[in-house]
Amino acid sequence: MTDNNELLLRCLRRESPETKQISLRSFQDSHWDAILCASNRDNTTPLLYYTLNSFFSVVNVPDQIRKQLREAYLWSSARNIRAYQQLLNLVRAFAHERVSVILLKGAHLAELVYGNSALRPMEDLDLLVRVMDLKQVSELLDKMGYRASHEDSGRALQHLPRFTKENSLDIEVHFNIVDPPFSGRFDVSELWERARLDSIQGAEVLTLCPEDLLLHLCLHTSGHHCFDNGIIPFVDVSRALERYENQIDWNKAVATATKWGAVRCMYLMLALTEKMVGLKVPQQVKEQIDQGPAGLAAVASAQDLVFEKAAPIAPNIARLFGAGSRSDKLRILVSRVFPPSEVMPALEGREIGEFAAFRTYLYRIRGVWKRHSKTVWRALLGHQATMESVGIENTRNHLRDWVSQL
Repeated sequence: MTDNNELLLRCLRRESPETKQISLRSFQDSHWDAILCASNRDNTTPLLYYTLNSFFSVVNVPDQIRKQLREAYLWSSARNIRAYQQLLNLVRAFAHERVSVILLKGAHLAELVYGNSALRPMEDLDLLVRVMDLKQVSELLDKMGYRASHEDSGRALQHLPRFTKENSLDIEVHFNIVDPPFSGRFDVSELWERARLDSIQGAEVLTLCPEDLLLHLCLHTSGHHCFDNGIIPFVDVSRALERYENQIDWNKAVATATKWGAVRCMYLMLALTEKMVGLKVPQQVKEQIDQGPAGLAAVASAQDLVFEKAAPIAPNIARLFGAGSRSDKLRILVSRVFPPSEVMPALEGREIGEFAAFRTYLYRIRGVWKRHSKTVWRALLGHQATMESVGIENTRNHLRDWVSQL
């Protein structure tokens, strides 16, 4: 972890006002430039402003830094006001068609967990719908002016290709909350049975229950992203556990994580959140999910990866140029270029017949080529920066494999 990252975490860490004030008063003007740079990179500047605002009268923060912090906060507030207007329009349109939807990630967290949507920037809107409603939802989004690319079919194994619309956030329509192998370890209907009825600006919405929310955050960061999405996820976990402190059933959360084979994901996320943000995990829970020396090594590796800023590269592209037999690499190549048809639902409500399925795979191949051909070519030529990224991503892959083991 660099000094810049440590300074930012000291600002965001959950602690008493007295302790925070003492810490902040030790910063020099040059520190604040570094902190702002780190927060802009990790998309935490609005949260940083909110955290520091009550200390401005007693801590010497340069005027220019204060101005930039405030501008970022106001910009995030305005953007998320528009985002929630977009979201509520979608929720009402789905409700009119009797389609149930569960809000995921930022759509749930910003308003209902953080309590101030400006604090939790959103890059897109993630919605969970039932598989039987995918066709209807695709048609409805098409009528509302959203479009999705055929070339993204099968790119994600838990949601449809992104739906885009000018001057709007992208929409990700999920039919599961996780990728394989975790998606094969539970029935999505369980999430619907445990979902809670909430309200956002007078509109009724469904959200994951606290235990499922925690597990989703853990799985998304450790299993899917493998810690390439910065420090926001740890703040999410801390805020969610604070918000639902008196509601979460830890025994139920651990039992569900065990059933899903996600105990290692939970262990890593809670350990890192406690270490970086100041979350206090109940001792009993720590003992239940403890992973011994291997877990401590995994925590250290994961923390390094959180702050690793190498150029991103797709996990399976990295595997192709990493260790492993030719047969393993061929299996990876075939499975990603030709994913199962059930994770490639037709866009715009069209049913997949034999010819339509064939055409969808042709689109898929073209999309894979456009996204990855330059990276593959550079790797084949041994391009130094590309191969460094391959090495880092394969470190992530090693950790992915560890957290997904039963």
